[in-house]
Amino acid sequence: MRFNPQTITVTDNKDRPYQIDALVAAQDDGTPVGLAVHPVYELSPGPLTPHPGEYTLTHLASGVRLHRDPVPTESTARCWLELIADLTDWTQSHEALYRLHTLRLQVWVTRIQARWDEEEDRDLFTTQARTHPACLTFSLNALSALIEWMSYGMEYVQITPEAKPALDTLLAIHEELAHQQSAFPHAVGPSIIS
Repeated sequence: MRFNPQTITVTDNKDRPYQIDALVAAQDDGTPVGLAVHPVYELSPGPLTPHPGEYTLTHLASGVRLHRDPVPTESTARCWLELIADLTDWTQSHEALYRLHTLRLQVWVTRIQARWDEEEDRDLFTTQARTHPACLTFSLNALSALIEWMSYGMEYVQITPEAKPALDTLLAIHEELAHQQSAFPHAVGPSIIS
């Protein structure tokens, strides 16, 4: 992964554009990833001031940050970007990415992973061999809330890293339910799409 210094356009919550300096990611062969690493800036009409110790990732096609909470260092942000680079085609539009229901949760979990890897030098998110998850009667929204709660607990309340296998399983189930919901919106019962 290469990071090239460039000026990018980001937007605030009112879609006002701002030009900032960032590190734009590209694969080793030069293929654009569609994401950039940069400090979090106070976006205002005056001079843009970076917040000390706050870095984030931005989706280049839309200028929107990937996650509301920053990470503490540029190297953590780079690690986070490297972890999510292959999850999807990040050069897609914001609208196309928004339809990938599990992606938001994967971005959140990998943010935590990057922090753990960088801050504690632990390999907590090892790939697990698992069978195809069965379709359960979870509501996709309820499952999203559960995964968000577990992610919050892992990051802020210090739930032990041993919870990661359960989180991996829930992410796999979430991905399957999201896929079923998008592939068969009328064939899946109301318990899944409620």
